[in-house]
Amino acid sequence: MIIWRNKNLYLMLVGESGLFALALIISYGLRFEFDIPQEFFRQLMRLLPMAVAFKMLFFLLSGLYRGMWRYTGLSDLWRIGQAVFMAEVALILYVVFASHFQGYPRSIFILDPLLAFVFACGARVLIRSAYELSSRPGSFASNFLPSALRPATAGARAFIVGANDEGARIAKEILEVHDSGLNLVGFVDDAPSRI
Repeated sequence: MIIWRNKNLYLMLVGESGLFALALIISYGLRFEFDIPQEFFRQLMRLLPMAVAFKMLFFLLSGLYRGMWRYTGLSDLWRIGQAVFMAEVALILYVVFASHFQGYPRSIFILDPLLAFVFACGARVLIRSAYELSSRPGSFASNFLPSALRPATAGARAFIVGANDEGARIAKEILEVHDSGLNLVGFVDDAPSRI
C-alpha cells in the first residue's frame, strides 16, 4: 500500500497521537483544576492508550491520513468532527463495558472530544497556513502586513465582473495562484447588494 511509504505519515501519526493524549490529559486537568487526585491519575493512565487508539483508528478509517495536510479544507474539518465523535462513542462504550461507567467523571467525555477536535483541526490549519505563507512572493514578514501596506507586485490589475459565487471562485483562484500575473483590484456588479 503506497500510503505507508510516505515518510511524513509517520510524523503525522506520532504528532497527532501526542495531541490526542494531550487532549485527554488536559481534560482531566481541567476537571480537577490541574490537581488530579492519585486514583484519577491512575484512571487517566489506564484510559489514555484506548482513547488515543480509538481516535487514531477512526481517523484512519475516515481517510484523514490519505491527503496532505497543506491542502486541508472544510470537508476535512467535517470528517475530523465525525471521526472524533465516533471515537468518543467507542471510548464511552469501552468504559461502560469495562467498568459500568463507575468512578469516571462525565465531564471528561465532553472535554476530551472538544479538545481533540480543536487540536486536530488546529494542527492542519497551522500546517496549511505555514505552507501558504511560505509559497507567497516577498519576505516572510511582509506576508503579515495588510494588503494595502504590502509592496505592490508586478502584474496586470484585474476587476472581476460579477460579485456572485462564480466571481468569488475566480477571485480565490487569482489570489491562490501567486504567479498568475494578476493583481485583484475589486469586483464590478450591477446588483449593489452584492458589492
